[in-house]
Amino acid sequence: MATLAMFERAPDEVWSWYLWRLGLCVRCVPSQAHLAIAELDQRAGDRMGLVTQNVDGLHQRAGSSDARTFAIHGDIRKMRCAGDRCGRRLTEMPALEPHGRGAPLSAREREVLLCASCGGWMRPHVLWFDEYYEEAYYRSESALRLSANASILIVVGTTGSTSLPMQIGMHCVRRGIPVIDVNVEANPFAEMAAHGGMVVRQPASEAVPAIVSSLFAHLAVN
Repeated sequence: MATLAMFERAPDEVWSWYLWRLGLCVRCVPSQAHLAIAELDQRAGDRMGLVTQNVDGLHQRAGSSDARTFAIHGDIRKMRCAGDRCGRRLTEMPALEPHGRGAPLSAREREVLLCASCGGWMRPHVLWFDEYYEEAYYRSESALRLSANASILIVVGTTGSTSLPMQIGMHCVRRGIPVIDVNVEANPFAEMAAHGGMVVRQPASEAVPAIVSSLFAHLAVN
């Protein structure tokens, strides 16, 4: 489902799947890790940047600022025109009734998922597997630039299966800054952490609040 090719072939089916997924995300609540990261964002300000592959919006719902949250794979709570005629403006997903998995689009859903300007389909604001990172939509270049000035990189629950996070990690390793890998499973970032960093084999909800507290103490984040 998560491809532009599928959307162009069967937009109704793709939207049905994404509306169901959106409902799942809306019913979730931020974890202790999300809340700790949001507290760090609020107290550290521009001294930190949050690069996330998650599209669920839970970081922002926990209190992380939009300005310092680089959602490099998009945000399922937003949509944009699928055509090129209406510019790059993002809009919030409208409030809709919960959508059942596999259910066809209702008349109301179909109405609000069409572009008000050109009448064509809107699309979920997510990066699909057959698409490329793009600064205008996903702030990908800005996210990579963060690694040029970072003094520490904390990687939480990331498998290293996509290119941009790996580029960020390797850039930090080449600069010789410590990498902390928080993950219950082995992953490529653990190897990066071996160069003067740390591997934490604990769930994020346990490890991240402790790491954030340590940052407050040792980095004088007030």
